[in-house]
Amino acid sequence: MMPYKSKIMVLAAHPDDEVLGIGGTLIKFKEKYKCTINIEFLTTTPSCDRWRKAKKISEILGSSINRPDCVIDKDMAPLTLEKNLTKTIAEYITKRIDIIKPDFILTHYGNDLNNDHSKISEATLVACRPYLTSHNIKGVFQYEVPSSTEQNLQNIFNPDIFIEIDDLTWDKKVKLIDIYDKEIKDYPHPRSKKGIDTLACYRGVHVGYKRAEALKTMWRKI
Repeated sequence: MMPYKSKIMVLAAHPDDEVLGIGGTLIKFKEKYKCTINIEFLTTTPSCDRWRKAKKISEILGSSINRPDCVIDKDMAPLTLEKNLTKTIAEYITKRIDIIKPDFILTHYGNDLNNDHSKISEATLVACRPYLTSHNIKGVFQYEVPSSTEQNLQNIFNPDIFIEIDDLTWDKKVKLIDIYDKEIKDYPHPRSKKGIDTLACYRGVHVGYKRAEALKTMWRKI
């Protein structure tokens, strides 16, 4: 899926989305495909505990992370994008694309039952319109986040890409999950360790893998 040494830009509302949703994928892209991983967190502050944990995880992953220097606009409430305009978020994403120059972008599912997720997904489409010649993006994909994506039973996430997560990679992902310990719940919550593992096994059996993480194509150039 991802050519060797590609630049991958991950858009996430909150620190923990990147690990819960595609932690294994990022590990695999970094270690197997030697990709450069850039993670953008759009709703966090420097004093946030999860931001500090995200920095630790980025060191383990060998990725870079970034966040807006301030709230994206004056009407945006702290730590939420509910009042923010899609255009404003898209403008910020565009600026980061100009700096990072990614080959591929991974963003939230547009029908997540979390306004921050859905607005970032919508803004991604605006910023990454495929006819634009100002960027060289080859594809944009959506990922799922446990306790948000699967809760929208009226708009089910239907992935078309499945990334195999072997046992060694899964063990590395679990160690990253442990860093976000305060965000992990007890089973049968979808964001419990068993719940996250169940989702990976469920995605795996779709395609004959023991475990997998799934993506949904928004668009891709070949």
